Amino acid sequence: MPQHINSASRLNSILSKVNNYPANEQVLINWKKLFELEEQSSTKLAVKVSERLGWLSNELELVSTQMREKNFSENLYAGALQNVENAISIIHLGNSWQHIRNTLTPETYVSLGFCAEILPDEEAELSPEDILKIQHIIGELRELLAVTSISDSLRSLILNHICLIEKAIEEYKFSGLKALKDAVNSGLGDLIQSKDTILESGCAEPELNKFKELWDSFYKMTETASKVEKIVTLGAKVWNFLENIPM
Repeated sequence: MPQHINSASRLNSILSKVNNYPANEQVLINWKKLFELEEQSSTKLAVKVSERLGWLSNELELVSTQMREKNFSENLYAGALQNVENAISIIHLGNSWQHIRNTLTPETYVSLGFCAEILPDEEAELSPEDILKIQHIIGELRELLAVTSISDSLRSLILNHICLIEKAIEEYKFSGLKALKDAVNSGLGDLIQSKDTILESGCAEPELNKFKELWDSFYKMTETASKVEKIVTLGAKVWNFLENIPM
């Protein structure tokens, strides 16, 4: 585990797996394996891979910006960041994986490791148990919704929030704490706009209790990951909003 957890360490951790995949395979197929995707449609797969490469690109831009702010000589890392930019470009999806392996030289990984140690330790690493707990609650909530008699609007609202949290957990591997906090932001905004739908839910107590449990666990997980802020204020607002719903 790196001493610091930040954008550079995440890039290094993900891209260090590149050499584990066959050089003669298509780039799209090896990204699918590396990202642990199960999509069978080639079109949808390209969309999902491109989305994840976009997340990596955002992390790369953060590394570049933060390193410039540190006033280190660019010749110590700029070439490596250019290599990464080349390797994660979607224009290579139809090419051979050999290109990716050749682009990400040993020196590239050394420079990424250097950046990871120079940049601040931004967050705490989540344990697999934290994520499994969220996934377990989601499973229970989906089971409730499969046999529920609640309104279509409330069911749709809860399903949308499940998808929001699931995506945040997936993106966390690439973007870290930012993905979790963005989900909290989006969740709060949607809950405020959907307040009437929730208040009119009537006898939806089992579903809403499980929904509250999901947000409570997700908020606490986000707080666990945060080193900079002791309390994730927006997360607290999400939970307080749900707590004040009359049952």
